[in-house]
Amino acid sequence: MTKQQQADLIVKTVRASEAFLANLARKEAERAERERGRPKDVVKEKAVEEGESQGISKRTIERALAREEDRPKAPRKKVPPIEGILPPSEIPAPRVEPLRAAAPPLPAETYEQKLEAKVAKARAEVEQAEHALRYWRRELRDAENVLENYRTKQAEASEEAA
Repeated sequence: MTKQQQADLIVKTVRASEAFLANLARKEAERAERERGRPKDVVKEKAVEEGESQGISKRTIERALAREEDRPKAPRKKVPPIEGILPPSEIPAPRVEPLRAAAPPLPAETYEQKLEAKVAKARAEVEQAEHALRYWRRELRDAENVLENYRTKQAEASEEAA
């Protein structure tokens, strides 16, 4: 027997002993009136307690409670109608405009045109890289000239001092 089947049986057993649990629920409701918040589900508490004693997790018990067919469902509140607002059943269906014919698709590029575009892009990138390389070579040359001038002046100054 799987744990889920065991959990189903535990839930059925606890539901069967509801007369006993009704007294517990009444006591719980009285306690809840003194405290704030929603009263605890006594059936769920008992089922979880019994499941833990048999090695069944709380979540498995919760699934069994959710799958239970004759479980009590919370009553749904009926919302009073608001003046000037139609209920969903009386809202008219939206009008749908007919679709217009789509424009014919543009002719697809040939494989050769795609390759040509790729080559042109690569050429532009190479040209950009060459331009950047020329710029940095000029910067390097200028820096080397400044360094050489500095060393020359330092050497001349040390010769004059000596």
